[in-house]
Order: sequence, then structure tokens, then C-alpha cells
Amino acid sequence: MRLSNYIFTALLCFLTLNSNASVANSAASFFKHLDKAIYGELDIADTTGELSQDVKNGAHATALMVNRFSLNEILDGKLYSAKGQNFFKKAKMCEGENEFLNDLAYGGCSSVLVGPKTVLTAAHCIQNYQLACDRKSFVFDARADLGSKNKVQYFVKSQVYHCSKILAYHQTRDKTFDYALIELDRNVEGGRRPVKIKKDLLQNGDEVYMIGHPNGFLSRYSTNGFVRYDDELFYNTNLDAFGGNSGGPVFDKKTHEMVGLLIRGHDDLIWDTEKQCNRVVYCEEDGCDGESVLKIGAIIDDIESRRNN
Repeated sequence: MRLSNYIFTALLCFLTLNSNASVANSAASFFKHLDKAIYGELDIADTTGELSQDVKNGAHATALMVNRFSLNEILDGKLYSAKGQNFFKKAKMCEGENEFLNDLAYGGCSSVLVGPKTVLTAAHCIQNYQLACDRKSFVFDARADLGSKNKVQYFVKSQVYHCSKILAYHQTRDKTFDYALIELDRNVEGGRRPVKIKKDLLQNGDEVYMIGHPNGFLSRYSTNGFVRYDDELFYNTNLDAFGGNSGGPVFDKKTHEMVGLLIRGHDDLIWDTEKQCNRVVYCEEDGCDGESVLKIGAIIDDIESRRNN
């Protein structure tokens, strides 16, 4: 991941001013995942309103990964609350930048349900040891229409699950091969079902969409994307994505089956040295690095061997 010296400087200042360990960990995670961009016009919408049932099913199966310490347990675990952070201030955005970013962040990465109590995410979203697992929770249906407009959101027990153990963890140095399978503390409830998986390969030009949590926001739907080209392990797409979309599912727009996992992409933000703030990176539909989607076929055997155990 390419981060400028200015971003590292901003991070160091942030950590100095916030000595609390939990805040420091949150900040480090935030800057770690700034590696996505906007292609053409911004095509990101809430997972609310009049969506097809297939898209809704995908949204129901997608979870926001949060630091467990950020959840306030209420009523003996029957209810949880979480306080959002203003992304515009957190990322030190320049005035006049895309209004989409003027929102509250509640977590880090995205994940998707692939078994009764198994979620799939990007490996770089969690370290490969039990202590890291013990500090992570997953919130399903973290959506605007189910919450309030205040900083504090409330989630019922059937939405919130904790990491029990890491079943599989694979990450190459260049993050080309980057995924983790995680077992939750219990079977997922609330009528949520594991996503359907597409085993056939996509072709160049095939349309795709993505569901996830850009910048840790409440659930979003990246509506218009297509496969620009493919390699042995991944599809290169022009999906609009931000940090926090990592680990989120990408679907075939025709069949609504999951085709892969978003793992990396072009940088989100660029530092304005004159204004001393960040600006959003915009790319042509066929420009920049593209957004890399790990093919589900590359990891399907691992998923199938572990998700029902």
C-alpha cells in the first residue's frame, strides 16, 4: 500500500494526542486500509429503499467488522451500542470534498457470511493470532434504515457476533492472495443465509456490484462496475470503493452469486501539500490501478471444507 509521508505524519500526530490504547489501535487500522478510489461518477448508495430481493439477501449476509471494545454491551448482551466517528475530521479531508464522505464511521473492514457461523474477510483486516480474534466482532445489517441519525447506533443481539477462532489465514506479501475464514461464537440468526457462490468464471466486461462498509460507514451498495481484465487469482474491476470495503463480497450482476472478495485497490486519498489536507482520488473508468477482487474459485475448496464444521 502506498501512503505518503504526510499521512504518516498525520497519524503520528493523532496517536500523540490520543494516548489511549484503543484509540491508537483504531487509528492505525484506519490508515492501514486507505487503498480504494472512485472511477468515473460515484456509484455508491445505501442498502435501503427499493432494492431487489437478491441484493437485499446479499446485504443481510454482509457484516461490518468492529473492534469489540467499541461495542457497549447493554441489558446482559441483548443490546449493544456503538458511537460513530466523523470521517471528514478523522481523515483530515479538505473542505468541499465529496459529501458522501461526511458521514460517521463505526468499524473497519467488511465481511460476508459463507456458512452457518463462518464469515470470510480479507486477511489484512485481522492478524493471525487468537488475541486479535478476541478483539473483533461482526455486526450484520448495520444499515441506516435500522438505526438512528445520531452518533450512537444500537444493535440487537441477533445482529452482533464475536470472533471465536480463525479457521484459515492466507496473505502473501503483495496481498494478491489475501483472505481469512473466521468462526463466530454461534450460528447467525435473524433469517440471514450464507451467500450463494458462483463457480463459473466471469468474462471481461461482465457487470458486478459490491456490498460493504466503505470507511466503516453503515452498509453501502456499489452499484455499477465491470471486469476490466482478469488474472489467475483475481478480477480487476472499476468498482467504486474505499478503505473498509476490504473483505466485502462482490456479486455477478446477472445471477447475484458471489464471485469474489475485494482485497485491494488504488489509493483513496491524495495529500494536498498546499492546503494540508486530503482529497479524494478520481480515476477514469479504465484508469488507475483498478480494484482487485480475489476470485472465489481460488479459495472455494477451503471455504467448503471449513464452513460447515
